[in-house]
Amino acid sequence: MQVVIGEHSGFCFGVERAVQIAMEAGKQGKAYTLGPLVHNPQVVAKLRENGVVPVSDLDEIKDGCMIVPSHGLPPDIIDNAKEKGLTIVHATCPYVRRAQELAAELGRKGYQVFIVGDEGHTEVVGLVGWAGDNSRVVLTSQDVASGSVEPKVGVVCQTTQTVEAFRRVLAALALRAKELVAYNTICNATSQRQEAARTLARSVDAMIVVGGRASANTRRLAEICEAEGAKVYRVEGPEDLDTLDFSGFERVGLTAGASTPNWVIEEVVERMNVPDEERINELEVAEITEDKSLEEQESMEASEDQEEMTPVDSQEDAEPEQADEGLPQEEPEAEGVDEEETTTSQVEEEPDVTGPEGEEREIIDMSLQPAFVEGDIVEGVVVAVEPERVLVDIGLKSEGIVPRNEISRRQVQSCEGVVNVGDRIEVLVERLETDEGEALLSKRKADIKKAWDFISEALKNGTIVEGEVTGVVKGGIVVDVGLRGFVPASHVSVRPVQNLEDLRGEVLRMKVLEVDQDKKNVVLSARQVQEEELAEARKRMLESLNEGVIVEGVVRRVVNFGAFVDIGDGVEGLLHVSDMAWTRTEDPRDVVSEGDRIRVKILAIDRERERISLGLKQTLPDPWDDVTTRYPVGSVVKGTVTKTVDFGAFVQLEPGIEGLVHISQLADRRVEKPEEVVSPGDEVAVKVISVRPRDHRIGLSLKEAQADEEKKVYDKYADKPDSQGPTIGDVFGDILKNSQENLEK
Repeated sequence: MQVVIGEHSGFCFGVERAVQIAMEAGKQGKAYTLGPLVHNPQVVAKLRENGVVPVSDLDEIKDGCMIVPSHGLPPDIIDNAKEKGLTIVHATCPYVRRAQELAAELGRKGYQVFIVGDEGHTEVVGLVGWAGDNSRVVLTSQDVASGSVEPKVGVVCQTTQTVEAFRRVLAALALRAKELVAYNTICNATSQRQEAARTLARSVDAMIVVGGRASANTRRLAEICEAEGAKVYRVEGPEDLDTLDFSGFERVGLTAGASTPNWVIEEVVERMNVPDEERINELEVAEITEDKSLEEQESMEASEDQEEMTPVDSQEDAEPEQADEGLPQEEPEAEGVDEEETTTSQVEEEPDVTGPEGEEREIIDMSLQPAFVEGDIVEGVVVAVEPERVLVDIGLKSEGIVPRNEISRRQVQSCEGVVNVGDRIEVLVERLETDEGEALLSKRKADIKKAWDFISEALKNGTIVEGEVTGVVKGGIVVDVGLRGFVPASHVSVRPVQNLEDLRGEVLRMKVLEVDQDKKNVVLSARQVQEEELAEARKRMLESLNEGVIVEGVVRRVVNFGAFVDIGDGVEGLLHVSDMAWTRTEDPRDVVSEGDRIRVKILAIDRERERISLGLKQTLPDPWDDVTTRYPVGSVVKGTVTKTVDFGAFVQLEPGIEGLVHISQLADRRVEKPEEVVSPGDEVAVKVISVRPRDHRIGLSLKEAQADEEKKVYDKYADKPDSQGPTIGDVFGDILKNSQENLEK
């Protein structure tokens, strides 16, 4: 049975960090964890041995330090521990801490916080504490529908949840919330582990999932594997394998939760690979005994005068089956050897086959001796480590020797520390037997050969390889991928790198571009991996987004017609200049600048073309909401001419509110061009003649406002009493009267 271990199995970064912090705290004095540090019994037991004691209640800790577990704690518990005078040691996973901070920020801003996760899980309980009272824990769309949803909703996710669960909740909330802010706080390592388990489950007969019973991410791995149709067995350690039946399985996959230590994984794999010797021996003895009984029966039935003895014929019949078991076969008899001597010899040898258990086991061991030749790569166990050499048991009559200069690709001063006693390593057999009778081995050459095979396979399959940047050369960088690899400067990153020296010591994920073993040449590309990952991230992001959702983004580029905003995972949307502000905007740079972090609303999504339209003004109050109250029809208001066009002039009444004075409403006379009456920047009085809030339009009239003004002046004058001054009759009456009399004469 072949056992295949999934990628990304075992301790994640957060758990490994938490264990190291706790171990160090245990060395300093009394150390306690409120609940288990991680959800794995073996790790908790090892921590207890090193002075780190788990307790179920804060009151159990009288003094010393309290270690905050990797899943985090609610803030009130941490505050209570400080009040008791306890030293607080934070081992919270950085990914969990980020989710806590985002939940707290959403709560402070007045959002109803939805936490996608398992209710009652330690991490989720902590997130609820950070989010505040106005929070809900949900996992399905039904959970969302079962309670109230406020207009403003914020979402964070348990770090070990699946992307599918996160998307389901977002889809359900998008239908009910008016404003939705969502943060995907799923740990990247969790996503990688889940995807690797999903892929492996499709190619095996059964899956072993190793991890603590209380581990949420381990349970999630089992659910993912079951969804792919694999037979799934959950185990905490090698002892759980004793009750499982793997008969009929040719290929079994193995994955492990983030809190499962590597030594537990190794013990499980070792238990699965070690055959049951007792059962093998019983089967072997039963087969041989059955053959012997058959021989005796045939011998009794044979005629007494038969020249050839039946036991010899029976032995020949039995030999093929023994050969199948790897037993040594007899050489043909030489001429002149007496048949009776041959028979006696065979009878004497048979007790060696069916004799005591020790002899039987020795024969089976001999049949299982490895057969290899010089140049083969074999696996062995390190039995001794000396400064100048390492002794390795590869199944020969004596241990093989690995000289110091053959223990590693890199020059080492001593073999000590490179490998340890008990390590299983692969070595290349250079000589089966030297003059001293020892096998000469090379781990360095085995590593190089394996590396070439791996790199060649990676080129063929497009597999991603990892390598540390070890140097900078002309035109690029040198990386260690088990071999010396070269990455051209144009393939180092999707973004320009100003100083390649800054990359020294970093581990890059790369695709193999070219392999030439004869020239010892390996060319790789980190940019290709980054481009594929960005494309995949963009695809996931596009699938998770919905129109109408408000998201945060960073302005990457400002152009004449708008700005491109990065809303996460390299996904950029266009914020058009017309959607930047409620006021008329000529230059986008008057509103935003590169590097600005802004909140925008998703107006439209074209998933096929990967295009997103964004709006900034849609996140701000709409000044047109109560425009009819502020500018009723018939009212005369003042404004500023902002623009003239062939058909009239636009007048701004206030920021965000503009109306149109049609050319026919500019004056009582015929006007050929609006510029004959007004110019941009003029302060004018206009009359509101129509209001359409839904269309964001107001009709204005300059001539009616002027007529109204003239009427007011006339009315004001007409309303004056006589005592205020002489009339025209008073001034010209006598003159007119005298003129009339003279005419009559």
